[in-house]
Amino acid sequence: MDVYDKGGVTVNLICVDNDVTTLRRVKKICKEISRMDEPIFFSKVSEAVEWMESGHSVNIALLEIDGNKTGLLLAQHIRMKYPETVIILLSYHRKFAIDALRIHASGFLLKPVTSEKLHKEIRYAMQLYHES
Repeated sequence: MDVYDKGGVTVNLICVDNDVTTLRRVKKICKEISRMDEPIFFSKVSEAVEWMESGHSVNIALLEIDGNKTGLLLAQHIRMKYPETVIILLSYHRKFAIDALRIHASGFLLKPVTSEKLHKEIRYAMQLYHES
């Protein structure tokens, strides 16, 4: 039994990032974790918002923040609409770590991110989600 397997509840994860390497790593990691649904990928923030507005909830959100900060705006939107959602932010820019703290993200990963670090953050997010 997976350490985060609580009562048969499965967890969904969305990933909003246009980096193919990150998307591949997330998909592989999610397959290794029991009680994790197939991750849902979006390359554009607008696609993720449209998906959520159609009635889908989000348990864990893995979001890229780039220079235009649309990922950060999405994180703020998710925090308001789904306060229990665990948010992990990814960026090539260290300066966005402060923004991650401001929205109470559970993690911030500096890109390029290793599979090991990504796996650790997703596992931690699972733990936080199950504790909420």
